[in-house]
Amino acid sequence: MNARMFRRLLRRLGVGFTAAYFALVSRTAPKLATKQAAWRWLLLPQNAGRRMDNRPGSGQVEQIPGENGALVTECWGSIGAPVVYLLHGWGGWHGQLGAFVVPLAAAGYLVVGVNTASHGMSAPGRFGSKHSSGPEMLDSFEAIVRHWGSAHGVIAHSLGCVVACKAIVDDKLATQKLVLVSPSENLYDIVAQYGKRLRLAPRALDALLPTIEDISGGTLAEADICALAATGKLPDALIVHDLLDKEVPYAAAQLISANWPGARLHTTQGLGHHRILKDPAVVALAVEQISQSSSAAS
Repeated sequence: MNARMFRRLLRRLGVGFTAAYFALVSRTAPKLATKQAAWRWLLLPQNAGRRMDNRPGSGQVEQIPGENGALVTECWGSIGAPVVYLLHGWGGWHGQLGAFVVPLAAAGYLVVGVNTASHGMSAPGRFGSKHSSGPEMLDSFEAIVRHWGSAHGVIAHSLGCVVACKAIVDDKLATQKLVLVSPSENLYDIVAQYGKRLRLAPRALDALLPTIEDISGGTLAEADICALAATGKLPDALIVHDLLDKEVPYAAAQLISANWPGARLHTTQGLGHHRILKDPAVVALAVEQISQSSSAAS
């Protein structure tokens, strides 16, 4: 059975069988189990929240050459106006952030919806269809930035928050304004929880993190927003997070804001991880953050 057939089998059989499989194989063939678990880590989630489409209508679609195929952006507003990027999270797409389009375009911005490799409208990336990694998302975003140029602002969601911050720290993106919605928590903890859910034996569990980093092409240390903020390169930011977020705990936003002097935390309740992106009050607050001291409309 090759790797592709194995991944299809796991999806069909469900989480319970998957954990039982890894519990057994990680004790009899730990290297194989670790590699398979690492590749499974790259599988993109497909839940309904990530498929939400909050766009007001079709914009200008443009295909940008990527490493393995076209990266698709959709934009609204006047070409040449200050750019605001809408950057999705893990398994998401730019349509989720579509509620920000109308007020930003009305404020005089060119709004660019981003789809990184294997996400949304973009072609599959280096890991194939429905698979990606944080470093690949970063590479895709940087390619899109090279095409559209530096930004007046960025509104990012979930893992996209890490990608935006990393691009800024790496001097691949210059921007004045930053809005982070439901930013990701420390990925070290997530990997540890993931390995335990798969019931990996200790030897396989210990090897999981370096194997994931080797396959994905980057270290998890590079995905720590608190560490990125400590560089002093990030602009002031608005962080919006829901108390009842089931995907990324609210404590993640508290920790980030506590370690980022230029960050301001706004708390919501009852909007979760995805509905928060279309809440009128959240949209208005984000647009206000982007527009403050702006000359875009003048």
